[in-house]
Amino acid sequence: TIHLIDHRNNLFRNSKSVANSPVWREYTKSDLPTLIVVGDFFFMSKEINNKRYFVRDARINSTDDYIQNQMDTMGFEELRNTYSLSEMSICVSNFIPHLINNKEIFKIKRASILTWEDINSNNIIFIGDFKTLYILNRLLPQFNIEYNLDKKTYFLLDENSDPINEFDFIRDSDGFWNENIVVSKRPGGNNNTITLIMALGRGGIDDVTQKLCNPDFLKSFLKTYQKGNSKLPFFFDTVFEIEGMEGTSFKSEVVYFNQVSP
Repeated sequence: TIHLIDHRNNLFRNSKSVANSPVWREYTKSDLPTLIVVGDFFFMSKEINNKRYFVRDARINSTDDYIQNQMDTMGFEELRNTYSLSEMSICVSNFIPHLINNKEIFKIKRASILTWEDINSNNIIFIGDFKTLYILNRLLPQFNIEYNLDKKTYFLLDENSDPINEFDFIRDSDGFWNENIVVSKRPGGNNNTITLIMALGRGGIDDVTQKLCNPDFLKSFLKTYQKGNSKLPFFFDTVFEIEGMEGTSFKSEVVYFNQVSP
């Protein structure tokens, strides 16, 4: 996706409004740069009869998984190159006009090569599948989230780590899918902010990123859900239910929200 970097472009018309929204204010007011982290999938490769084959095993989503399952990989080796869904470029491009117009320093990096130094020295926006979190997976207890890839389900937990809500991904034989995409924003451990936008399947995540950069949606979202002092940092969990078919969303709505104390 290519955007013309021109403030007369419609992409930039509402960018100040979006950037100053409490949803993104911690990013635009911070002295730290913003790092957009794109989820990428783990692949393996093997040469058979002088031909190179590439495979993905849904159980193996990182080097650690590969090492643990090496006996079951049938001689396939870890492939250093990874793969991101084409929708990710659209999702990332939704944020770029707002970051540029507010003169924010931003970078883009694949989740598979993210380091703890990256996490500690940047504000983070992650966009991708639960399978592609890599080291960000270790932060999920702080976000009170657990997931089960076998059942395509994730849970939002209370302060005692007990499930309070369950969400899943459904795809039928006709290609219709129902996806629940969670957006969780929390303070990091180094005066930074971390937002995770996570899906269980392929579909709808671009719809959510568009909404999160739409000034009309943000205004309505805050009016409905923001409580307390509007000048305080706004941290939250919210879930968007998306219904559609390949490449098209028919329905998109917020089905869960919880504001988290700063």
